[in-house]
Amino acid sequence: MNHFVRFFLVLCGVVLMVELASAQTTISIVQAESMLNRGYTHTPDSVTARLYIGSAGSNTLWDFSNLKTNIPIALKPIAVSGTPYGFTRVGATHAHTGQASITYSGIPISATAWRYYAYTKSPGGATATMGILGDMAAGSIPFIGSGLAEWVNSRPDTMYALPVSYLTTWKSSYTDTTFIQLNGSYISGPVTKTHKVTYTVDAYGPMKMPGGIIEQALRIKRVDTTSTGVDVKYIFVSDRLARVEVSADTASQGGNDTINVTPPTMWNVYIPTDVKIVESTPVEYGLSQNYPNPFNPTTTIRFGLPERSTVTIKVFNLLGGEVATVVDGIFDAGERAVEFDAANLASGVYVYRLQAGTFTQTRKMVVLR
Repeated sequence: MNHFVRFFLVLCGVVLMVELASAQTTISIVQAESMLNRGYTHTPDSVTARLYIGSAGSNTLWDFSNLKTNIPIALKPIAVSGTPYGFTRVGATHAHTGQASITYSGIPISATAWRYYAYTKSPGGATATMGILGDMAAGSIPFIGSGLAEWVNSRPDTMYALPVSYLTTWKSSYTDTTFIQLNGSYISGPVTKTHKVTYTVDAYGPMKMPGGIIEQALRIKRVDTTSTGVDVKYIFVSDRLARVEVSADTASQGGNDTINVTPPTMWNVYIPTDVKIVESTPVEYGLSQNYPNPFNPTTTIRFGLPERSTVTIKVFNLLGGEVATVVDGIFDAGERAVEFDAANLASGVYVYRLQAGTFTQTRKMVVLR
């Protein structure tokens, strides 16, 4: 009997591995817009020297759960016009900002960072591009002075040509200028470099992030040709825009199995929507009518979870097109409330849908300008 049990357990394990490896995902326009509007936590790992990155095609599991945390920065949305350098970022449509503090040799150092994006949709709205126009950081060192670092692209480096799926390819070309100043004087640069970049989505599979959450992901191979040589990155990104960027050293640019990496390895996780517990644990799943309704531009959506669940709340127009993701995450049991901002939606009737495990419920809401 034990042999039969063991045999079926092995078969179940094989089925699970096949299901995990064969699942493909797509990064949609809605998901990219959600990242721009929510922000993410940006973390460098300056320690890890080798990583398993799999191979082209289907993969069983990319395990990044042991990545280290060095100086994480929570980058949150801010209006471009609300940043001190927004007026110099021609073409920027979105921006994120965050702060970080460290102590080096007993000296506290603090800095504020800004990242600028160019996001453009096609006339019909079926495709879009999202690129980085540049980064800036400004900080201070006690008894020494203030510093400024800048990385500016002449045109956006297109990080996503949306929607992104397995075997998608796109190209990007730009010139960047970098410099570092201390008390208004250059201590590095300005240095200018021209880039010709090819992006290829060459693999897919489940990705395990620090904290243990597993998400379906794509692997994007980024080949950057400059006057000084060729740099190769492998970028792993989930449908919720969790992201790991691995810089391959020269000997590992083929990108198979376990490779030597050039630190730092950057990893990002999205900043979840602020979901609050408002009552004790309910006995069943449920989605309440939003209030107020009609509304302009914000409303509150309540939902109940009798147990820990993976939860999504998405908003659709009456044609069935997804227009927003309100909630996407794992939550403990409880009665919860979340605020939805429809500032980007036109007046009209919309459907919002809760999915928690196998439970699904929908309701209608009205945006009235």
